[in-house]
Amino acid sequence: MAEKKRAVFSLSLSGRINLNLHDLNNEEVEGNQQITRFVTIVDKTGRPYTVSAVSGDMFKHILCAHFQRTAIEEGIPLCAGCLKFDANRICIDGDFLEKIGTDKKKGQTKDQGILTDQIIKMCALDDIAGNLITARNLNLARKSITEFGWLAALPENYTSESKFHVKFSRAESEEKGENIGQNIFYRPVNSGVYATVTNIEVFRLGLNDITRKYAIDDKERENRYKALLLALMETYTSPEGAQTNTQKPHITGFEGVITASINSPLSSPLPSPLFDPLDDGYITELERIVKNFNDMGRAVELHKFSNLAEFTDIMKDFYENTTPFKIKEAE
Repeated sequence: MAEKKRAVFSLSLSGRINLNLHDLNNEEVEGNQQITRFVTIVDKTGRPYTVSAVSGDMFKHILCAHFQRTAIEEGIPLCAGCLKFDANRICIDGDFLEKIGTDKKKGQTKDQGILTDQIIKMCALDDIAGNLITARNLNLARKSITEFGWLAALPENYTSESKFHVKFSRAESEEKGENIGQNIFYRPVNSGVYATVTNIEVFRLGLNDITRKYAIDDKERENRYKALLLALMETYTSPEGAQTNTQKPHITGFEGVITASINSPLSSPLPSPLFDPLDDGYITELERIVKNFNDMGRAVELHKFSNLAEFTDIMKDFYENTTPFKIKEAE
């Protein structure tokens, strides 16, 4: 008899990733100079540091790109916008907009719960990544089930340089104002150990937050869950972003902890705990937090990894042996 799969309520990652020779996220361009993104952080003693950083928006974008490709391959539904990986997503889907427009012409205001059901059914990417629908004067939000924090470099473990680049032209051009001459520009090169935090509210896959009912069946939730786990794994094994065509990051290390809140017959599930990897003691803190929850009858798993291969081992286990938790639906 096959072992019953563990039902995951939420899943979190706290870790440190070594990214070398990358240019994943710039702040702006001044003249011919690209400017590295920096943020100011404060340690537990209150001392501020300014460090190199990659925004959570960038890593969420990377996850969405991986998810979209898997969804297309596996036949998981996507709206017209997400099929093209358009940032507006379902807001440019003609079928969705036509339905809203028809209801408006009838002098009706479409129930937001019904519209949310349609969004979830039509598009897995809008389901997992969220959206704000403002078309036809709507103000309908679908909260993302995936959350990424900033990737902030450890204060003593990063470097940022600016490198000279030039495009050479073999012959002078008589054309003016065209990008066919010799261009001189400066591009950042960043290397460091970056703290990263990620959380996935697995139980909300396919859940209509307005009606508190699931808009899709269990099989479709399972398909989306597996695609999301695969996308998360690919996000850290193959990050994509600014300048990766010539500055693909060298990943020389990845360590951390994955925590997962698991369904237990003894208690209700809880959000999986996170702790800031900027703190050197983050793994010890998480081990103690998880132990205390489990001693109180809550079911929380903790999986440590010290390299990229061990991270993929853990993700493979979740992919093969877990299923998305399903809450009790509203009457």
